Amino acid sequence: MSEFLIRDNDALPPDGIPVLRDVVDIGEPASDAHDTATHWERAFRELAGRLQDKLLQDLEDQLDSTLADRLHDAVTEATAQIGEQLRSDLERRMGELVEELLQQRSENQT
Repeated sequence: MSEFLIRDNDALPPDGIPVLRDVVDIGEPASDAHDTATHWERAFRELAGRLQDKLLQDLEDQLDSTLADRLHDAVTEATAQIGEQLRSDLERRMGELVEELLQQRSENQT
């Protein structure tokens, strides 16, 4: 009876598609056609499952990357806004201090 074999069950080639090898022995008798079909079905179900897992992992990685990029952009924008507000507040406060110093100087001279 012929058996299917997916080599390196836990390893995927660089393109992420597992290779189905040694699927059917061509010397198999015709009376074993049902077993051969069952083996093919199991092989393709396993292949489909692995492809689905790989696609889901790729999607998760892309979403993680997209979310990380969006988070980075949001933090950068928020930091810039906070920096601008701090600069504005600092300029305003420095102006007030300069006015106070000029007023004190004026009062001390009189």
